[in-house]
Amino acid sequence: MKKKIIGICVALIFGATQTIASEAETTGFYVDLGYNWLMLDSIRDLNSADDLFYGLGYQFNDHWATEFHYSNPNSKSDFTPFPKRDIDYYNLNAVYRYNPRTASSFFGKMGLTRLRVNGTEQGANQILLGGGYEAMMTNKLSLVMGLDAAFNARDSLLDYIPSIGLRYFFNTSKPAPVVVAPTDSDNDGVTDDLDQCPTTAYGIQVDAKGCELDDDHDGVVNSLDQCLQSPHGSKVDAKGCPVIVEKEVSISVDVLFPNNSSIISSSYHDEIKKIADFMTLYPSTSAVITGYTDSSGSVDYNKMLSQKRANSVMQYLVTKFSIAQSRLSAVGKGPVDPIADNKTAEGRAKNRRVEAKLKTVTKKSL
Repeated sequence: MKKKIIGICVALIFGATQTIASEAETTGFYVDLGYNWLMLDSIRDLNSADDLFYGLGYQFNDHWATEFHYSNPNSKSDFTPFPKRDIDYYNLNAVYRYNPRTASSFFGKMGLTRLRVNGTEQGANQILLGGGYEAMMTNKLSLVMGLDAAFNARDSLLDYIPSIGLRYFFNTSKPAPVVVAPTDSDNDGVTDDLDQCPTTAYGIQVDAKGCELDDDHDGVVNSLDQCLQSPHGSKVDAKGCPVIVEKEVSISVDVLFPNNSSIISSSYHDEIKKIADFMTLYPSTSAVITGYTDSSGSVDYNKMLSQKRANSVMQYLVTKFSIAQSRLSAVGKGPVDPIADNKTAEGRAKNRRVEAKLKTVTKKSL
């Protein structure tokens, strides 16, 4: 039976050398097979003995384990008629290793041991203290060297047990899952599993979705946008610039005068204000004030009178509405370009006028 056990353990241990574990194993059972020497206290009626030992242990984590060892050597006694003695030696220990389990390490242990000789108890529950060194050969296989001391307090006995052996570890912890680092095909800092724009050109700044930035949110990415601060909501072209629509705006104002007069009636205040409002709204505009007369009187006199009428309206704009004079000019044309028949009083009244026609082109984004 003993030979069968030894054969099984040997096959187990040396078969394990064909496999090297690659994962970090921290918990699980292990088996020991080795050789030890029982250097028994001289008070005992026994010579020292040596034989194979067998062990079974469990590793709780990187540092702590518990283990059971058994050895069955034969000894001799020089003082009895039956010198050969069959010894059963057991110990149960708690073990602490200083380095993580997968690294070579010194260790210490403490436990209880029992010694039976020919079936008779020779030392029950002796205190065992020990230590040694475990040299890792692979993650599963190691060489263990140790020295134990077993103390029998009742009989004041002290035994020493040096040993050397092999240890094979069966891990029960699941291998750590293989974590595959996510790829980032376009090297924009956003992994492919989150990248909604997986072909972004190298060096382009992107948002959290991996798409190129569009700072003004006009639908044109920054690298193509020639107008990076387009007004919010404006319609833009392919270059990211607002689509501009040109529109011509104009105003036409007529101020009528009594016969042979250049005095402005107060009833035309609002009419002239239209000119001022237009010029305020469009500050780049300028205005030409044109004065006219009917056909009564000489041409030279009418020319002079029409100039006075134009000047009156121009000064009204300057004094009443603070329009800069530099934006205004006045021209008197006399009786030319009538808008009504000078043969009637009604027609002549319409021709005694000042006209102001203003227009400009505005640009507006859609």
